[in-house]
Amino acid sequence: MENFGYNLIFISVLAFGLWFLFLFKTRRAQFMFPNNPKQWADNEMMVYVASKAYEWKWPSKMHCYKDVQYTRMKDMTVLLLVFFQRLLRDKKGPWPLMAALSFPIAISSMLLYVLGSFYWNPKIGLLVATFYIISIWFWELSLFGGHLNVATMFLLLGALFGIKMINDPNSFWIILSGISLGLMLFSSAASWRYLPLFFGSLVYVIYYNTLSISFYDFLEKLSQNYIPIIHLWIFGLLFILNMLTHVFAKNIITFLFRTKFSPFSKLLKNRDNNSLDHYFEKRLYKIKEYPKFVLYFYTFLAAIIFLIGIKVFILIGLGFGFAFLVLTLPDIPQSLRYYFSYIYMSYVTKGTGFGGGTIKEFAKKGITVSGKFRGGGLKWLPKIYFRMAPWHTAIYLIFIATLSIKLFYWPAEQIWVTISLILLSLSPTLWGELTGSVQASRAYSSGVIGYLLFIGYGSYIIAPKFDFFWPLVITYIIVAFIWNLYYFITDIYPSRMTITNLLQSLKKLCIKEFYTPKIIYNKKLIYSIEPGFLKEYKVNFINLLSEAKNGWIVIPPTSSISLSAPESEESLGSEGYRDDPILNYLLDSKSIEKIAAYKFKMLGSSPFWNQEGDVSTYRDLILGEIDENERFKSHAWLVHANKLNIPT
Repeated sequence: MENFGYNLIFISVLAFGLWFLFLFKTRRAQFMFPNNPKQWADNEMMVYVASKAYEWKWPSKMHCYKDVQYTRMKDMTVLLLVFFQRLLRDKKGPWPLMAALSFPIAISSMLLYVLGSFYWNPKIGLLVATFYIISIWFWELSLFGGHLNVATMFLLLGALFGIKMINDPNSFWIILSGISLGLMLFSSAASWRYLPLFFGSLVYVIYYNTLSISFYDFLEKLSQNYIPIIHLWIFGLLFILNMLTHVFAKNIITFLFRTKFSPFSKLLKNRDNNSLDHYFEKRLYKIKEYPKFVLYFYTFLAAIIFLIGIKVFILIGLGFGFAFLVLTLPDIPQSLRYYFSYIYMSYVTKGTGFGGGTIKEFAKKGITVSGKFRGGGLKWLPKIYFRMAPWHTAIYLIFIATLSIKLFYWPAEQIWVTISLILLSLSPTLWGELTGSVQASRAYSSGVIGYLLFIGYGSYIIAPKFDFFWPLVITYIIVAFIWNLYYFITDIYPSRMTITNLLQSLKKLCIKEFYTPKIIYNKKLIYSIEPGFLKEYKVNFINLLSEAKNGWIVIPPTSSISLSAPESEESLGSEGYRDDPILNYLLDSKSIEKIAAYKFKMLGSSPFWNQEGDVSTYRDLILGEIDENERFKSHAWLVHANKLNIPT
């Protein structure tokens, strides 16, 4: 292929150049949450477990430590973290984790280029890869701790191995593709939504030479066996079972509750101590969700076997089985319980951040929410994509609109291929909605990968018909890159590096002692500083700013509804922290900005980071509560007490 090698060198230099710069700028990063083992989040747990890798005899032993359930389904991310902990000689900080989560961006950009070159041509491959690497969304995931970047790398690697089936029918490549599938599913809890893209890439390769036939001929070619009839019968039975279970859920629970000797009655534990209504509340959704999950899974599995054929499916299964054994031995049943307990939590219980005091707070506004509330519903989807990936989303929709118009003039065979690819490109997002995924930014970033592949297809169709296509697209990429780079440098990066920036500012001003309010809002600032760093300072906790007669004061954010707010009922309330009249004046008048030596961005001050919490993104994108005033209150400040001259 013309210019394949030169383009590969260009994208490699760009990808690894940005990665090395990212590593350099994040080398002093600290964790975002309280440095307390009892309050560890996913990232802290993963770093701790990876630091104990020398104790493992099998990879699955990473899940056997106390209170580290959140490493489940993230095995490959943890193993990659182990490598970077040893490479960077750091087993305690978040830097190796950021390296492990950003390294796949560089690799994935190269894989996207190779895939795009095969599917279309090197120029389009370069376009798709460049669009991927300039997205702030994936770099933000690396700063936050989003494990989906690792799953993306294995998704693209599996698709690349699948390509070898065209010129080399050797089963070895299909097995390698299956291994990649296994590693993908053991990289992130959200990696399941990549399954349609993975198998879609195989279908594309398998029918690469028959995509020009009519839709009816294609169906006739697929249906020349009796297997689809069997699948339809099983699907029908499962569908009927699902409907009956949904209608008679209460009757089933009542039967189990009253039938003492039923083998299924064990599903209702402690029946002697609970009422029937208790099980209606606690078990009703499970009775309804289990058959639905089985129906969805079987439908997907049957469709895959129908499309790729039983032979390829078995070879994929062999590769997947190998990866599965490596990551679950020696105690496979226990490993499965670990894995599916997280699947259960993600796809069945569907718990969200709307709970406790949040429910009460929304009730005051006349908004009814529950522990399973999904925020904005469908109208949230375009808002999140235009917030986190506006340039990618815009050009994706432009290509869909352009190709939709051309559908009226195309032959039938090209119409059904295009429609199929549109649905495939939307599959990660559709998967999230069908399974009731928590509506938070990191889970839906997978949708951009589908967008990119359709952008490649659209470019392949449109580029030959317009002479100005490439100059226009190159200009678009340059503008998008400048926009993304600007917001990454001025917002996303500094908002994540708050603690690091605060410590550097204290050092720059030779400050060894400071005051700070003793309030719950300090949980994500002073209380989150690593003890080894904090012990270098004398911290004087105060109730009011007026108590600091002389010296420096570190003021935490005071918003109660942004991502900077602590997860505590004590912090809830639409006004946030309002118990200090001096601080109220400084914030209300914005005069704090004039007297502060330093102003620090925090997660809640960013229009991007607020999308990482399902409650905060609902408040922001749907209710519009997180406005400029709330983002202003979500900053932290370093102020000298001598400048607190409040007019009377």
